[in-house]
Amino acid sequence: MISKIKRNVKLPIYNDIEHHPNKRLKSRQSPVWDVDIIVNDLQIEWKKIWLESEVRNSSLVEDPTVKVPGFNLPRALWTTLNRIITNQGKCNYLLHKWGMVESPICSCGQKQTIKHIVEECLLMKFSGGTEEIHTVSEEGIEWMKNLVVWL
Repeated sequence: MISKIKRNVKLPIYNDIEHHPNKRLKSRQSPVWDVDIIVNDLQIEWKKIWLESEVRNSSLVEDPTVKVPGFNLPRALWTTLNRIITNQGKCNYLLHKWGMVESPICSCGQKQTIKHIVEECLLMKFSGGTEEIHTVSEEGIEWMKNLVVWL
């Protein structure tokens, strides 16, 4: 929120954050004094938690405090991208696990997982794999647009 305020000079609170008044009493501490330090500490803590956790495809995200590529995509594509990266899309394997389809098998004859769809399936795979989809290349976006009906 503080970063958002600092980027918008027209907000009335902008001057209070960027050009805050001097302390009147030594005993009084303005909540604004250490905003940058607090934000930096939170980012450091989040990075530490990220590195210690076991997250699928965590190697795709170098800095968890920075927006990942594709953040500005339309919702349907953003959802598809997230489903691919987390391996949690609506594939036959998961739909079968949830009792929504009769078989976990893909139309190519293999077990249909998200990884299978993206990297292995002879009928649907994306030549660049998960890593290139994460970079949101033009080819990846076009492939995901065609894949939306599957996921």
